[in-house]
Amino acid sequence: MNSKDDAGRGVSCTVTGICQKRIRLELTLRVTKDGKPWEGEGADALQFYVVETNSRKRVGVFESVASEGSKRVLTFLITNRGDNACLDPGTYGIAVCNSDDIYIADAVTADGISIGSEDEPVGPNNGLTLKYPYRKGCYYKVTIKPELTKGQPLVIEVRDFNGKKDLRRFVSDRKKDLIRCWYQLQKGANAKGRKNSILFLRLHEGLTADNLNAVRDRMIARDMEKLWQIHQASINPAGRKKSFRDDLQMAANLAKNRIVVIDEHVPMLDWLDPGEDFSLIQLWHAGVGFKATGYSRWGCKGAVSPMSSHRRITYATVSSVKVRDIFSELWGIAGEQIIPCGIPRMDRFLDQEAAAETKKRLLDIYPACRDRRVMLFAPTYRGRGYKDAHYPYDRIDLRAMHDLAEKKGWILLFKMHPWIKQKPLVPDECKDLIIDVGNEQIEDLFQITDLLITDYSSALFEFSLMQKPMLFYAFDEEDYAKDRGFHRPYRENAPGKVVTDFDGLLAAIEAEDFESEKVAEYVGNHFDTVDTNACDRVIDWLIEGHLPDEYRKALDAHEAYVQSWKGKRMLTN
Repeated sequence: MNSKDDAGRGVSCTVTGICQKRIRLELTLRVTKDGKPWEGEGADALQFYVVETNSRKRVGVFESVASEGSKRVLTFLITNRGDNACLDPGTYGIAVCNSDDIYIADAVTADGISIGSEDEPVGPNNGLTLKYPYRKGCYYKVTIKPELTKGQPLVIEVRDFNGKKDLRRFVSDRKKDLIRCWYQLQKGANAKGRKNSILFLRLHEGLTADNLNAVRDRMIARDMEKLWQIHQASINPAGRKKSFRDDLQMAANLAKNRIVVIDEHVPMLDWLDPGEDFSLIQLWHAGVGFKATGYSRWGCKGAVSPMSSHRRITYATVSSVKVRDIFSELWGIAGEQIIPCGIPRMDRFLDQEAAAETKKRLLDIYPACRDRRVMLFAPTYRGRGYKDAHYPYDRIDLRAMHDLAEKKGWILLFKMHPWIKQKPLVPDECKDLIIDVGNEQIEDLFQITDLLITDYSSALFEFSLMQKPMLFYAFDEEDYAKDRGFHRPYRENAPGKVVTDFDGLLAAIEAEDFESEKVAEYVGNHFDTVDTNACDRVIDWLIEGHLPDEYRKALDAHEAYVQSWKGKRMLTN
C-alpha cells in the first residue's frame, strides 16, 4: 500500500475512530512511518482524499480539523465532497498523498476501532450507517462497511434511494422532460435579449421579498433600466396550487433572463439545469438565526434533495465573512461564492430618516405604544413549511401576559411568522395591552420595540443592531432540535436569556433579567459593515460583475484547487 518514493516509504495511516457529527463524518487516524509515529516535517502536509475503489479517481477531499503528534482528526461534509455536490452512489476508500500530491498509502482500520466516540470502543466488525431522509420515501445513505478487519482499507458505500417509480412518478418525470425542452426552446428564441436581462424571482405572491424589492428598487433609482431589462415574477402566483401551465411560464421566465435573483429555495431548479451562461444570485430572506435549513437540515423533515437549486447558486450575499461557514453548509456550496455585501433590506432599516418616519407612522397607528415600553413577540413557525406552518398558542397565557404588562408598564405586540395562518385569539379584556400587528413588516416594528421575545427565528439578526434586549422562549428546544435541527449550538449562541417554560418567561420579564450583555458579542460576530450601501454592493459586485480583487482571486484559487484533484487518478512513483 505504500509507494516506492522516499517520502512515502513505510508510511501507514490507521483509522482508530469513526464519529458522526450531524452531517459530517469525522475520522481519527494514527500516522506512522517505518512503524514509528510520524510527526513534524512532511507529516503536516499530508492530504486525504476520497477515491473510487475501482478507478482510483479522486472524487472528494477531507478537511483536517486537528493534529497532535501522529494523530489526525479529519472531517468529511456528507453534503459537499468539495466541489458543491454529494458523493455519487458507489464504493469508496480513503487515500493519502504527500505534499507533492503523490499517493503514499490507503487508510486502513485498527483493531477495536471506536464507533461514535473514542471513549466507547467497540469490536472490529461493527460499521456505521448514516441515513439522511430528504423527501417522503427518499434517503441518502452512507455506510462504513461492517467488516472492519484490522489492517484492511476502510470502505465507504454510498446509496441514494429516491423513492418508488409508480405511475404518478412516471407522469411527473415526463412533464419535467417537456419543461426542459420548453426551457431550451425559449432560451434559444431569446438569446439576443438575455444578455442584459435580470429577473427578481419571488417565492409566493403576497409574501414579503424585502431583499429582492430593495435591490430592484435601487437599480431603478440608479436609472439602470436604460441598460437592463428588469423583470419580476412569482414561483407560485397568488399562492394558489401550481398548474402545468404555471410551470411552463416559470421555465420561460428563467430562460429569458441571464441573471436571476432569488431569496429562497427554487424547486424547479432542483431538476432543471439552466446552463453555464446563467447566473443565480441568492439574497437569502433570513439573517443568521439557529434553525437548520437547506443542507443543514439533512436527516430532518423537509430537507432538500442531494441536487437542489442551492447548488446552482453563482453568488450569495451575507453580512460577514465570519458567517460564511454557516451558509456554505446551508447551500452546499463553497465559501468563496458567498460574498459579504451585507443584507439589502437593511439599507432602509439603517437609514435614520426612514427609521424616524417608520416610528412616527407606527406610533400614530398604535398610540398605546407611546406611553409604554413595547414587547414584540415574534417566534418562528412549527411544521415542515408553508403548507403546515403553525404555532402552539396553548404555550402562552395571554391573560397572565396582560396582567404582567399592566403591572410593569409594557404593551405586547404579536407578530407571527407570515406562514402561520391562525392568528392569536386575544380576549376582549386584554386588547388594550395586547395587539396583533401581523400586517406590519417586522423590521418596521423593531423601531418601536424595547424587548424582542422570540425562539429560533432569525428575527434576532436585524434587531441585534438596535442594541436592545432579547428573550428566547424555547419551550420545545429538544423536540425542535430533533425535528428541524440547529446548524449551531443554540444556547451558546443566543444573544440573550433562554427560558424553557412560561413561568420562566414571566419571571425574566418581571425581573428584567435578559442577559443583554450577549447582544454586543453577537453583533461583533455577525456584521462586517453596518451601513446603507448593501444594495449598491450587490448591484456593482454581483450583478454588474465588478467583484473586488480579494473575492475574485479567492474564487479563482478555489476553482484551481478543485481542478487540481477532481476526477484525477492517484499518482504513484
